[in-house]
Amino acid sequence: MYQEYLEEKKIFWAEQYVEYLHSEEWEEKRVARLEIDEYKCQRCGSWKSLQVHHLTYKNVTIPTKYREWIKTRQLIIIYNEDIDEDLITFCSDCHQIEHEEKLLKKQVLTGLPEIPIVSKSEYEYTFYIK
Repeated sequence: MYQEYLEEKKIFWAEQYVEYLHSEEWEEKRVARLEIDEYKCQRCGSWKSLQVHHLTYKNVTIPTKYREWIKTRQLIIIYNEDIDEDLITFCSDCHQIEHEEKLLKKQVLTGLPEIPIVSKSEYEYTFYIK
């Protein structure tokens, strides 16, 4: 039963997150962060193909506890991102690099086998996990 809860929570999270990214609430936060960052990538300075990235999801929560879910079979997500601390502006290339570096760090910390991760941008980065 708990495994079912975790699986449903993962699916629910993905579905709700995609829906949230199309909401007016997210658009307001996204524009506010772009304005703070002066419509520039905070990694390379580009102003093309800008995206707002979540540095952390600590303020995006599913407060519903397992016991409550058993009763109601519902989960609730609360989006309380702090525009200053939880979000940052990247161009699409740097956003990809950010995710790849995060994956690399996770793989290194968990001791997974060597996997090449390649990202192409105006700066060519190649990472290898040993």
